[in-house]
Amino acid sequence: MYNNSTFDLYNNNFIDDLFAAIKNNISADVAKYSDTELASLDDNDIADKFYDKYSLEFPEIHLDQASITTYEKDIPAERFPFESNVFAGKTYKKDVIVYHIPYSGDIDILKFRPNPFTLSGGSIFNIDRNEKCFLLEVINFYNDKEKIQKSYDEAVKYLVDRNYHSLKENCSSFNSTLKTEIMSIISNRRLKIKEKKQFLSELGLPIKKTIIKEMTEPIVAQQPKKREKENINYDLAISFAGEDRVIAEKIADKLKLLGYSIFYDKYEQANLWGKDLYAHLNDVYSNKAKYCLMIISSNYQKKHWTNHERQAAQAKAFRQNEEYILPLRLDNTEIPGLITTVGYVDYNDTGFDETIKLLVDKISN
Repeated sequence: MYNNSTFDLYNNNFIDDLFAAIKNNISADVAKYSDTELASLDDNDIADKFYDKYSLEFPEIHLDQASITTYEKDIPAERFPFESNVFAGKTYKKDVIVYHIPYSGDIDILKFRPNPFTLSGGSIFNIDRNEKCFLLEVINFYNDKEKIQKSYDEAVKYLVDRNYHSLKENCSSFNSTLKTEIMSIISNRRLKIKEKKQFLSELGLPIKKTIIKEMTEPIVAQQPKKREKENINYDLAISFAGEDRVIAEKIADKLKLLGYSIFYDKYEQANLWGKDLYAHLNDVYSNKAKYCLMIISSNYQKKHWTNHERQAAQAKAFRQNEEYILPLRLDNTEIPGLITTVGYVDYNDTGFDETIKLLVDKISN
């Protein structure tokens, strides 16, 4: 009846991980400016641009604007109260009261755990993203207004609980210091440029001036938040630990042979030579690929670079709010921030050929 989907509150990684990923993205964005470009720009203009892009719009839940509708639904006998006169295995039509609770802001922030985090039940809700509202359904078993109101009140208690208010404080604190953080990142970049120029000047030769033909990323005032058009260079970026290279390379080679554009480190050796790998890989996994194949294993969990790639990929998945990370499991290792409800493929079950078929289907769609 409604365009609804399930929404699990506070079941992702901690909000601090998102904050760290955002700061990494800002550092990578600042690093994209050449020394000459940065010299021609004002720090406040740059900071305002990145604040507009990366500040968090915490979702407000508007209980005072809630409304109700009703519809009839077939209810299995097993869901009826114990004293009901129904027969197991059969369904019976009952009225369902639907509470529509509007929200505004970025609802996906509520997937993250606040700091501090309190364990609580009843965290899975239905939401309608088109209408931007939570949908709380109460089956009218008794035709009793007090019982219906009690069910609604209990659901709301979990919806706007201590975790909600803690997360709101976390995001407010992050936003309040974000511009200062951005200014610090810019300042550090300028300091490195100054130190580099000082070092070159001590070599006793004049520094050759360069001319900017075109700004790689000009300052544009008041850019729409999180809606910048992405320049996709790869159909798939593969993130893996070195110990799992045999599988990664076999997949990359096959997909490349089929005509797909794949980011796989061996294909990029000339391009990566001399680059700031921290910034470049962050850009690839958070901006340049249609999908990210994450080959998960105990080796993957331990590596510094795979954790960096994972954080960049998770930042994009959060930003675009649709499937981006494609987990391919080699074992049952748990990866921070990758919730268990995300659909994955077990390579031990599917094997190489079926995995390739699934990837082709996914990328083509």
